[in-house]
Amino acid sequence: MSDAVSRTIALLLALAAQPLCASNVRASGYRVSDIQARLLYEQTGSLSVDLTAHPEFAVWNVIIGEGSALENADDLLVSAVIDGDEESNSRTPLIITVRNFHGKVIANHASKGMLLEKKTVRSILLHEVGCAGKMRIEARFGVSVRTETISMDCGE
Repeated sequence: MSDAVSRTIALLLALAAQPLCASNVRASGYRVSDIQARLLYEQTGSLSVDLTAHPEFAVWNVIIGEGSALENADDLLVSAVIDGDEESNSRTPLIITVRNFHGKVIANHASKGMLLEKKTVRSILLHEVGCAGKMRIEARFGVSVRTETISMDCGE
């Protein structure tokens, strides 16, 4: 085999071994910067404030519109915010996992094949969790992980 052919083959193998910059999360600088959780109100379909950013929001008996809830709410929209430096296509999945107080998975969703902007928000909707109690939300994107804990309690 000639030197030119050997060098060409070596170059092609080296290029094939390199990850695409769009799927290389560490190189692109993308990270999970925030987790948000909002009640989905049943009368208007509107959303509450972000419960993770407002610890003063009383999440108590929200299924009947008590606590700080403006209306009845039994569903929760959970969002993960991914921040990066530039627009990029990514094959790295964003995995959002919600567990109850005992560690049992309530919901799990993997978003694959995303077009990432400087800020990208991906969400899952949790149904009938108005009295779910303490929940741990984890968002994982490559090596970047963020967690939040919220409690949705009910009682007399």
